[in-house]
Amino acid sequence: MPASPAELRQTPAGPENFGPALASYACDPLATRGRLHPEPESGYRSCYQRDRDRIIHSSAFRRLKHKTQVFVYHEGDYYRTRLTHSLEVAQIARTVARALGLNEDLAEALALHQQGQLDAAEAFYRDILSLDPEHADALHLLGLIAHQRGRHEEGLGAIDRAIHLVPDVAMYHANRARVLRTLGRVKEAVRAGRRALKIDPQNAETLCELSGAYLESERATDAKAAAESALALAPELAAARLNLGLAHFSLGRDQQAAGNLARAEAHYRGAVASAPTIAEAWVNLGNV
Repeated sequence: MPASPAELRQTPAGPENFGPALASYACDPLATRGRLHPEPESGYRSCYQRDRDRIIHSSAFRRLKHKTQVFVYHEGDYYRTRLTHSLEVAQIARTVARALGLNEDLAEALALHQQGQLDAAEAFYRDILSLDPEHADALHLLGLIAHQRGRHEEGLGAIDRAIHLVPDVAMYHANRARVLRTLGRVKEAVRAGRRALKIDPQNAETLCELSGAYLESERATDAKAAAESALALAPELAAARLNLGLAHFSLGRDQQAAGNLARAEAHYRGAVASAPTIAEAWVNLGNV
């Protein structure tokens, strides 16, 4: 008879079991609350491994072979499709997770999310939450996916639940600010951004997000300061350069200061140089 999952979990690390021992802070597949829809356990794979295999063997995953990762020649040793690239990224995520003693299958779900495979990632996070409804990271990432898909209120609710469980994670508050801006709740977005910065003052992306919230609050001076701080930390951050240009433009318009308008133009040009696909930078460059 095949060994039970518990017996396999107690054996030394190797190909015949679930993998190396997990760190105390990792998600243990044998310490979950069970599935939403019960099914017999496998004698050879953990619940997370089975879910990962279901993604790999799904028709949606196989269809990625018809999509290119970048526009390149359609044949040759260096050709990359979304399928091959996703497998490569997932492999790296698993290697890093193993080195840190984390759950490799959960790390692979994060890699799938970063590759834009939102269906697979959302299903994975929902499965994690069916086993552990108080998994703060899964709640936060599920909320981020909902926001990316236009379900902003749902996303805000999930991120709020994550913050309630673990209040002092800067990224939770920064992404909460992003969702609140989308919903037009700008004052709340400013408060969320400032909370994120209180936890992690050296986060350039959070400073950039706060700069955008200040702009929407018509606080151009504060927006300028936040954008300058972001660029001091990350000089190639195109969104921060765009925000700095917008702040200078607003100050120049309000104060009739030609120098501010010239600086706005310079920052718009810097933004399109760093990221030529930012349409807003091109539009504002034309307006100057």
